[in-house]
Amino acid sequence: MKEAREKQIESVVKYKSLNKALRVLECFTIENPELGISDISKKLGLNKSNVFDILATFEAREYVHKDPMSNKYSLYNASLRLAGVINRTRLSKDEVSIMVRDLARETNETVYYGILYNNHVMYLDYMSAATGVVPMQFIGAPAPLHCTATGKAILSVMRKEDVEDVVSLGLARFTENTLADPDKLLADLEKIRQRGYSIDNMEHEYGIKGIGMVVKDTTGHPYAAVSVSGPSLRFNEESIPEIVRLIRRHSGKLSTAILNEQEGVM
Repeated sequence: MKEAREKQIESVVKYKSLNKALRVLECFTIENPELGISDISKKLGLNKSNVFDILATFEAREYVHKDPMSNKYSLYNASLRLAGVINRTRLSKDEVSIMVRDLARETNETVYYGILYNNHVMYLDYMSAATGVVPMQFIGAPAPLHCTATGKAILSVMRKEDVEDVVSLGLARFTENTLADPDKLLADLEKIRQRGYSIDNMEHEYGIKGIGMVVKDTTGHPYAAVSVSGPSLRFNEESIPEIVRLIRRHSGKLSTAILNEQEGVM
């Protein structure tokens, strides 16, 4: 599936050098946040001098940063700034930030808003009810799909072949609760489809539970996902229904905003 997608992209790309440079950027993932020239050269089948020139350009523009000790590169400020802009351009009037802030205040928990990016969920907005601030290290940060509330919500509405792509990359284990077995993950995704929301039962971080819900566009495709997370002791049979109700209400407002935007109302 992934190889077919690359062939499709190559068939329409007019600027081969730009496509090559973007492929270099896409090598950086949550599993491989730091890469050397040899790593990228081997992964993409490019010669090292080409990779060096591309990374030097990205470094000058602050899209990547080179660690002088390890000589490895990682994504840097410019990449995160672009990611942070998305939630301002995809929805106008700061709908996302307002929703995240209000949901954090009403649940008194931490709220994440993310989109699907490169087989991960990328967080574009975040609010901690405890602090009332948005730490910039979360903006543009990727997280795994298979063990986060936002990620599993998105996975549950993805096409079967796209889910298979994610599974084929490997399901890293973060805690003993992580669904690292493909069959168990697929069974959980079916439960999510049936009830309409995901549950992260300490699968990404010990002591932290989360409830997530996907926000769809007018075609029914996953546009984004919203989740509420907090200490596991506060997520029980009494509190979860109310959290689900609040997420559904606020995500519904975003869906309406998306509909209005795509119909040219806004």
